[in-house]
Amino acid sequence: MSLSTTLESKFRGDIRFRGQAYVKAERVAITRVTADELFGVVEDGTEFHTQLTRRDDAMLMTCSCANGHGNPHEVRCKHVWATILLAEQSGYISDAAKSNYFPPFATEEEPLEWDYDEDDWDEVPSGDAVRTVSHNRRKMKPAAVVIEPRVREWETQLNALRNSMDAGEAVPAGELRETEIFYEIDVKQSQLEKQLVIGLVQRQRRTSGSWGKLKPLRVRPNRFDEVTLEEDRRILATLLGGVAERSNWYAQQSELQAAANRFRVPFDLAELLLRDICTTGRLRFQEDNDEGESSRAIIWDAGPPWEMAVSVVFDETNQLWQLHGRWERDDETLPMRSAALVVPGGFVLMPLPAKAATPAMGEFDREDAGTEDESTSESSAENSPKPGQSKVAAANATANGDTTADEDARPDVVVTHRLCRWSDAGQIEWTELLRRDPPLAVADGEEEELVDRLLDMPNIPKLDLPENLKLEEVRVVPIPQILIHTPRGPRWQQERLKGEVQFDYSGTLVRATSPQGAIVERQAGRCLVRNRQLEEIAWTQLVAAGFKRLIDKRRGAHDVEILARELGPAVRNLMPKGWGVKADGRQVWQAGQLKFRVQSNIDWFELHGEADFGGRRVTFPELLAALSRGDSTVRLDDGSLGIIPEEWLQQYGLLAGLGTAEGEHLRFETHQVGLLDALLATQPLVDFDTKFTELRDKLKTFSGVSSANEPANFKGELRGYQRDGVGWLEFLQEFQFGGCLADDMGLGKTVQMLAVLQDRVNQAKSQKKEDRRTSLIVVPKSLLFNWAQECAKFTPKLRVVEYAGLDRAELRPEFNNFDIVLTTYGTLRRDVMVLKDIPFDYVVLDEAQTIKNSGSQVAKASRLLQARNRLALSGTPIENHLGDLWSIFEFLNPGMLGRSTVFRTHAADSDRPESREFLARGLRPFILRRTKQQVAADLPDKIEQTLFCQMSDDQERLYAEMRDHYRQSLLGLIKNQGLAKSKMHVLEALLRLRQAACHPALLDKAKIDDGSAKLDVLLPHLEELIDEKHKTLVFSQFTSMLSIVRHHLDKRGIVYEYLDGQTRDRRACVERFQSDEKCPLFLISLKAGGLGLNLTAADYVFLLDPWWNPAVEAQAIDRAHRVGQTKQVFAYRLICRGTVEEKIAELQTKKKGLADAILQENGSVLEQLSTEDLEMLLS
Repeated sequence: MSLSTTLESKFRGDIRFRGQAYVKAERVAITRVTADELFGVVEDGTEFHTQLTRRDDAMLMTCSCANGHGNPHEVRCKHVWATILLAEQSGYISDAAKSNYFPPFATEEEPLEWDYDEDDWDEVPSGDAVRTVSHNRRKMKPAAVVIEPRVREWETQLNALRNSMDAGEAVPAGELRETEIFYEIDVKQSQLEKQLVIGLVQRQRRTSGSWGKLKPLRVRPNRFDEVTLEEDRRILATLLGGVAERSNWYAQQSELQAAANRFRVPFDLAELLLRDICTTGRLRFQEDNDEGESSRAIIWDAGPPWEMAVSVVFDETNQLWQLHGRWERDDETLPMRSAALVVPGGFVLMPLPAKAATPAMGEFDREDAGTEDESTSESSAENSPKPGQSKVAAANATANGDTTADEDARPDVVVTHRLCRWSDAGQIEWTELLRRDPPLAVADGEEEELVDRLLDMPNIPKLDLPENLKLEEVRVVPIPQILIHTPRGPRWQQERLKGEVQFDYSGTLVRATSPQGAIVERQAGRCLVRNRQLEEIAWTQLVAAGFKRLIDKRRGAHDVEILARELGPAVRNLMPKGWGVKADGRQVWQAGQLKFRVQSNIDWFELHGEADFGGRRVTFPELLAALSRGDSTVRLDDGSLGIIPEEWLQQYGLLAGLGTAEGEHLRFETHQVGLLDALLATQPLVDFDTKFTELRDKLKTFSGVSSANEPANFKGELRGYQRDGVGWLEFLQEFQFGGCLADDMGLGKTVQMLAVLQDRVNQAKSQKKEDRRTSLIVVPKSLLFNWAQECAKFTPKLRVVEYAGLDRAELRPEFNNFDIVLTTYGTLRRDVMVLKDIPFDYVVLDEAQTIKNSGSQVAKASRLLQARNRLALSGTPIENHLGDLWSIFEFLNPGMLGRSTVFRTHAADSDRPESREFLARGLRPFILRRTKQQVAADLPDKIEQTLFCQMSDDQERLYAEMRDHYRQSLLGLIKNQGLAKSKMHVLEALLRLRQAACHPALLDKAKIDDGSAKLDVLLPHLEELIDEKHKTLVFSQFTSMLSIVRHHLDKRGIVYEYLDGQTRDRRACVERFQSDEKCPLFLISLKAGGLGLNLTAADYVFLLDPWWNPAVEAQAIDRAHRVGQTKQVFAYRLICRGTVEEKIAELQTKKKGLADAILQENGSVLEQLSTEDLEMLLS
């Protein structure tokens, strides 16, 4: 039974019918046969590849047409059926097939014999070109049973490699005979498509030497290497482009086998290709005749581009006014209809110039004007082709000045046209109108309307008019206008606003998007020509101001849009450039002057204001609310928009956040008088009442606060600047203002505070006992003993209790029996619910930067405490950012700086130095800061120096390996996740690099006996200083680094004292170092000993590793350089060259001026660590 009979039931009847038709049409070929596999190709518009795979009990059928649908081995399509039929006819399939048995396929004993006509060559010039197997081939004998020798695995692999190499070196069959490719322009289709349509044809040289018939050339993207000429390969590759990658095998194979012989060529691609195609001499017209042979060739014209022109001409015969078009360039003029094809963008097919002179304009009416006569196809003697040279090649040679002859003659082809450029200024639609026959015409008497309409048309070509129809062309400067539409509702400031753009031409408004070319004023005998250049400049201004141009009109009829918040700055930018701006049909108003009036009440002030917008007004709270939100516009009382000046946002934005809106005014507390005065200081129109003026004047005379003497029972003598400080603290007490004593570290803030408290207790003796209150002083745990010691030294009469420890609850009932209660920040946080109900006389926060984070529990707890007076002591109240200032003043004077978010918005902007200057003026009465240079001339100057250490080769190699590792891993992580999400990885990297710079043992404890760059510098210096009887402090952030130093000091027998966070008896350590001459060295953890310690016995300080915050380092140095020091202090920073430490030192310079930004009149604000900073650190 034949295979087709066995499988017939598996294929539908229509599929079998179509498969049989393919076989009859000889569109099927068997390409390869083995005992178990048979491969075929079916030509069906494109090639479909089929495969039959034999199993003893099954036949697997595959076809590329399935394209991944269903089971790929059970394809039952017409292509598979056609392959089965042809395989049976060709003798490849035995008749012994059964439903459960399929015999092996018959393989060839000898090569197949091909029977084909020379013109039956496949359309693809390729080595894989398929030829149909001849039906009259001789029957194949059954394959002999051969026992194949065993082939080893490695031989199989090498054989496969050899076969693939041999196949790659085989000469494709398509290259055995000469082929020639032609490029044909389809004029009709190009006109329909409005772009160039090019077809590909080819012919092949017969064995007789003559050329075969032209056939379509279908190009496949994976067959360019089989094209004979390099110039053709380049052109075809550009036409077809690359092949996209496909993961699906069927889609990939289908795309690789897809072929095309016609291409739509857009203008940009045509610009790249047409000159090269013309250079081949094989560009011609596609003909409609049956033969399909084209005799009209096209050459390239390298001359200047053609221009389009229009004339209005009166036809005397028919009494009509007609519209005639023409092409012009230099001295050539051709009628519009002479162009065989006009391609949008800038290409036109023109006939070759005739021998006769170009006709004059009056001859344009002739239908045959500008066309060729019979002699055109005949070349002149000097331009005639040489023997063996085609006329196309000869024409190209003549056009390009090339005299080299083509070796292949094609006498049947004549150059008739040239491919030229033309200046397409959006005028392609005009070509269709101007090439009509008969031309567009109007009756006599309607000519003026025709001209007016032409002038109103967009992109009109050059227009020639008779004298009686000419109008004066006037060019005026258009005035741009924008019309804004604002939605109604309370939240319109959050939306996008839409608008239209217009241009005012001498009173006539023209929409910017209108195609109108001119405004005709017939009565005045003139037309106003639109100035597209100035309009485009206006568009540029509009976009630069912040408007977004809307190109897609399907989204609405508007031209532009902008965020409501950005409208104000945009309008302020446009109005000086001459723009007219309207919103909802009303004029947009600029603001006039703002008038203020301050009215006093019992213990608060009211600020009233009036703003004028061209006679329109807005209530003061509404204006300030807009300012606080950062809005750039405000709705006025008549519904129009007012533009808020940009300087108002800077000057009054914080004002709105500081005050409380009540009715039509803002309410300010008494302690805000300085800020309010600073805000209004530069305003010319302010009316102050008497009470406000008196209090303001008192604040302004702050610099003249009288000095206070030492109170009774105070032991010790105050320096002059300390007496001034006590007087300032009493000034705050008089007005019940909170303040921050921010003297430089080491100037005796504790002593000044104790003098005030002693004086306060002295005054309280005359009060009733129930009116007396104790004072609470909150300090870091490490400073608790220091405060107790200072109290005992300077105010021994004051009753002091330390509220700390597990049994502290027993002390609370006894608070009124003490003058001072000392406690820690940790105790305050834990006991705040009890302490908040106790009224205190003073609450003093020492090292107040502890509450810099306003959201921390300890900061919140401090704000709950009750007190008549609040004070903060801090040498660095603004360590890292201006938010610290808000948190401290929210404790000192609640509400003084408004909401935290408003304060940060307006005051923490490093680009606004005026904000810092305003805060400096407004907060000056509440902050007192003196530096050592200002007030302690007798204090020995400290000398700071950086000692750069050079790492050994081993240490440098270790550091470089770690740096490269973290640089590669960390920067990639930051690029993907951002710096904020990579913070922990950043900190780890910097920590490890700093440890590697300090000592290898910080990474590997086994290397503790090894040397390092810093130990090599430090230890000799210490030994020298000890010999000279100096005392030295050594600070490090790493207790493990201090342990390494201790290890080496112990080996040398050097005596030292040690203090870190685990040290129990800190006082004993300090006293031993201060008083024991045999203890010349003090090793201190930076965090444990950076605050509060008096170590004036030391006159040398070593910082083993730098830290981000320069204030922390300064505090460490000032343990020795402080009041009581009688010797000059030398401070050394040890930094390893070329490491992250050196980079940290560079970053420190960006933070040193931070505190001065507010506490003094100028300074810089801290720049937070950025990705660029990190890259620098890891470089």
